[in-house]
Amino acid sequence: MALQLDPKLELWQSDGSHPSEAGSYLAACVFYATVFRESPVGLTYTANLPKVTARELQTVAAQTVLTFSPQWNLE
Repeated sequence: MALQLDPKLELWQSDGSHPSEAGSYLAACVFYATVFRESPVGLTYTANLPKVTARELQTVAAQTVLTFSPQWNLE
């Protein structure tokens, strides 16, 4: 979903195995939404990413986890 929203996002380091800072931030936002069952949108910590990028990743995490929570057995 993140790459569909912004194909220029680099979610992986050049080795293709390890996440980039943006990839790690996206994963953290997914964990946040999963654990707390609330949206990470609006969190002030951005991991040194541009605020616009952080907001996009927060939104993707929220939509993925909270919109499809039954699919992930979170209910």
